[in-house]
Amino acid sequence: QYGGHPTAQFYNNILYSNGSSPYAGAEQGASMSQLTLSNNLYYNRGTGPTQDTAPVNGDPQFVNAVGGNFRLQSSSPAIDRGSSVVNTVVTMDGDGVSRPQGGAFDIGAFESSGSGTGLPKPQGLTVIKQ
Repeated sequence: QYGGHPTAQFYNNILYSNGSSPYAGAEQGASMSQLTLSNNLYYNRGTGPTQDTAPVNGDPQFVNAVGGNFRLQSSSPAIDRGSSVVNTVVTMDGDGVSRPQGGAFDIGAFESSGSGTGLPKPQGLTVIKQ
């Protein structure tokens, strides 16, 4: 606790603004200084709070947010940009995949497996031997 108020640590999250609301705020006597922010991705209202020590700003590139698929496309800036400070707490993603899968934790609820949603599998190919 900090001055009688709880503190919060906020790592590896994706924060989306509706364009007019702030990404984060403090209420009921708390202050932003009570938040530890690091390795979060901010989208749709400019840069994130100055308290974030390693912010990522940009479109998270979800597979299909409208359809409820918040997995990351292979080109997402959230891939391998998360903090390892969560490694004893967050060991699996929302699908039960162990974390991390690449060089570092991904930001968000789902870890990219590397297979991603990149190019589709080729079809109708013919192998020609020479």
